[in-house]
Amino acid sequence: MCASVGLQVFNRLILTEIGMNFIWTASLGQFLMIITTFIGAGLASRDREHVRINYVLKRLPKSITKLLAIVSRVLILIFLFVLIVGGVQSFTYNIGSQFHILPQYPPFTREWLALSGIVGAGMMSLYVLRDLYIIMIKKELDTVVFVNIASEGDQ
Repeated sequence: MCASVGLQVFNRLILTEIGMNFIWTASLGQFLMIITTFIGAGLASRDREHVRINYVLKRLPKSITKLLAIVSRVLILIFLFVLIVGGVQSFTYNIGSQFHILPQYPPFTREWLALSGIVGAGMMSLYVLRDLYIIMIKKELDTVVFVNIASEGDQ
């Protein structure tokens, strides 16, 4: 993705001045950004690296914190289910559909973008289910909710 964006900058600053143009670099950058976002979100869920604010949660009683953790994860699962269903519909609708100026063969067609959304949402769903299991069955709230907190004053 960085190489594509770098080539696009080079294209706009240098190549267009001498009459050449790589028109596909912007589309490739967009394509790779979408895929990176969905797959990266799934990987961030694995390590519980998504942004969260723990300031209030640290000051609530454990029972309320546990309830909020369960409710938030159930809502996330509902959202991810809708994302997966929509991704499957988008995948079937866009089979063979061209993405801007990129070639019309896999992996550069629109269904691959939908597939990345399905895979990323599926990964996130598995990790949310893992966290629900840890909260509800193993009763280890701190390992799921208060992840990567350095000290009281940092957040």
